[in-house]
Amino acid sequence: MLTIPLDRIAAIILAAREREAEEKAHARAVSRKSGGRPATPAADGLLDLVAGLTGEELNELTALAWMGRGDFEPDAFPEALRQAAKIISTHPAKYVAHLPGLAHYLRSALASLGYHVKTLRGPG
Repeated sequence: MLTIPLDRIAAIILAAREREAEEKAHARAVSRKSGGRPATPAADGLLDLVAGLTGEELNELTALAWMGRGDFEPDAFPEALRQAAKIISTHPAKYVAHLPGLAHYLRSALASLGYHVKTLRGPG
């Protein structure tokens, strides 16, 4: 069903966890008056991973994130893919890479589709 390799999704999950940890540490250390996301090595690494996906893989990752967030049920994955392909964004990789909770959403969606990735057993 998925064209994006599971090991690539696992790497994105791990990178998203690292980004979330760095953002939490940064938020504790510095008051964010601007409300923007801090530029961190983990955030840059996650964006690089997501930006390296093909268009089809990016659509799948977006659909998985939406499903994990509860916007689509597993049986509606084809519809989630259609909607992801219609996103009008100048930076679709940035949209996905900056989704709060991305690691959790991807883990949840993969589990609901019956996929098992080693990172599903870890915390986060």
